[in-house]
Amino acid sequence: MRIVSPLNTAAEVDTLVDAGANEFYAGLLPAAWKERFSHCSPINRREWPQSNFATAEELGKATERAHERGAPVNLTMNAHYYTREQYPVVLNELERALDLGIDALIVGDIGLMLTLREQGLPARLHVSTVGTTFNSRTARLYEELGAARLVLPRHFTLSELERLRAATSLELEMFIINALCSFIDGLCTFQHALDVEGYPDLYLGTDGCHACRLTYEVEAHGPEAETARKHYRGWKSLLTEGTCHFCGACAIWELDRIGMNSVKIIGRIHDTERKLRDLSLIAWARDLLAEGLTKKDYIGRVMARYADVYGFPCGQRCYYP
Repeated sequence: MRIVSPLNTAAEVDTLVDAGANEFYAGLLPAAWKERFSHCSPINRREWPQSNFATAEELGKATERAHERGAPVNLTMNAHYYTREQYPVVLNELERALDLGIDALIVGDIGLMLTLREQGLPARLHVSTVGTTFNSRTARLYEELGAARLVLPRHFTLSELERLRAATSLELEMFIINALCSFIDGLCTFQHALDVEGYPDLYLGTDGCHACRLTYEVEAHGPEAETARKHYRGWKSLLTEGTCHFCGACAIWELDRIGMNSVKIIGRIHDTERKLRDLSLIAWARDLLAEGLTKKDYIGRVMARYADVYGFPCGQRCYYP
């Protein structure tokens, strides 16, 4: 199982590879894009400069060093859609990225996938979580469009993952730690960048919370009601307690059994120190599989490691219940 880490600078490549990263994903936010289209129309769903490389030259240096260490670099181009005016700029950036040696493009817009196919650009295609692959029919559609990997939504249960794994030969990638939003990326058009532009009041609710974190109530019925209730308790703690440290490290035992190909650490905005802490848990948990532990013993060891790494006990806010 490969570990995909965020990457912000060339300087952190060696450190992250040494810590266990097998692969990287990165964003590019050129100044020309910001000047022409503003933060309110981000090229890759991360509007903040610290989440992106500022120039193609910087991205190229990082890609070159990553390749020297045997780690592919994938570029996020995963906006929900691009306008007609934006398409020439997007395609120009994609061509530049491929010239730099980028290994794959992470894309969410079906229109862009079709354009890449029509123009014959030699790009390995990873479908972003924005593509909302929730079932095997969607997986087949993306396979027909040339996808090699699906980055799945955060909201799968393990039983659902197992059924999808059995139905497709495409590579499957899961988020594994940080930023478990209660909403579905591909269906969310909420604008998070207005504070960057200096208008925070436009996207805050009356209680001062982000509008997408207003609380709600649900009822669950049927044979999987308890699983749904467990999901909801997690979502509600996220909504009511602010920035919670959601984690799926304990699920790596099951993800490996099911046959997931890679797990992704969320955090393009994080500094190198934070990335290293996340890797020190996730890479350790991945390597622990080699000991052949039972699921119960594995989870116990991972929870203890979590406390050692972060300095507080696991709060059991779990990905993939």
